[in-house]
Amino acid sequence: MIRLEHVQKIYDDGFQALKNINLEFKEGEINVLIGPSGCGKTTTMKMLNRLIDYTEGQIYINNKEITSIDTIELRRSIGYVIQHIGLFPHMTIYNNVAAVPRLLKWDKERIEKRVDELLDMVGLEPEVYKNRYPSELSGGQQQRIGVIRALAAEPSIILMDEPFSALDPISREQLQDELVRLQKEIKKTIVFVTHDMDEALKIADQIILMKDGEIVQKGTPNEIVQYPANEFVKEFIGTERLGNNTTIPPVEAVMLNDADTLDLDSSLESAAQLMGEKNIHSLTVVDENNKIQGQVTILNASNSLQENKKVHDVLTPINHKVNKSSSLKTVLNIMNDNDVNELPVVDDSEQYVGMITRKEVLRVMTDLYMNDGNEGS
Repeated sequence: MIRLEHVQKIYDDGFQALKNINLEFKEGEINVLIGPSGCGKTTTMKMLNRLIDYTEGQIYINNKEITSIDTIELRRSIGYVIQHIGLFPHMTIYNNVAAVPRLLKWDKERIEKRVDELLDMVGLEPEVYKNRYPSELSGGQQQRIGVIRALAAEPSIILMDEPFSALDPISREQLQDELVRLQKEIKKTIVFVTHDMDEALKIADQIILMKDGEIVQKGTPNEIVQYPANEFVKEFIGTERLGNNTTIPPVEAVMLNDADTLDLDSSLESAAQLMGEKNIHSLTVVDENNKIQGQVTILNASNSLQENKKVHDVLTPINHKVNKSSSLKTVLNIMNDNDVNELPVVDDSEQYVGMITRKEVLRVMTDLYMNDGNEGS
């Protein structure tokens, strides 16, 4: 969706705010830029809608370089939520939310429907709130309006510049929960700037930690906490958040990367032969995109060998799988609840990446607890 290639920003006074930034924001994910003041996180975000222009490199949105897009058109196609809300105080809530759709020349009926829909989405009854003015709402309610105003014209991308930092802790937590809930429905590509690690860990699909204009580490919240890249990352995360997580690897570090799979058009003879050689009772079947389609068991393969069938004819469903960033505790719970001894592992795009077994999970967990016991003795 959004791709930055070798992006640099050098100001007229010679200060280099960004140094060779290479980054991808995946479609439908919340991407959080975080780091100390002056690290370049806000500069990076503001370049996406050209509030700040970059000095070198390229930025692509849907494979189109943004400097080739009319600036006004670009900004109207991207939602933008700022820290201090930025509602027009002299306009009603309805008119605030309707502002961009009107610029895009939506008809009145469509605008009214959209405003009502968005107010309902964030728990503000349209008939009660749409004719009120911003001053008549609480800070949390105003920020909700700021969020839905950014959604009004149905943009695929939303930029959020520390949108909740001015709120009290309770309102802030409520808005974070609301954003996570909303994202499950709207599935927008969100770039979110914050200085609060707790907020980042709570809402992000991807965290990008920056320092001095460079990316220090990027990854899922689990990856950042489990595998901090250096002392700066550890210090920024904080020991109270790290806890014991750095000692427990995720599924990705424990799974079998070279687990065999079958194609849908594989012969049952080759399937049975492979399972016999590996001394295993089943094999995962994937399609041409490496996505799981089911499994073939040695029993099914053997029973159908004489019928000239293919793997796709005897598929049985795989009811349980785990993400590569899942915890080992989650894996064991699934295995115990469903009486299975192995689970296929997928990445964030649902592509098959390996297999994790009960034997391997128990071995790793036992080693960890043994080591902890030895260290404490």
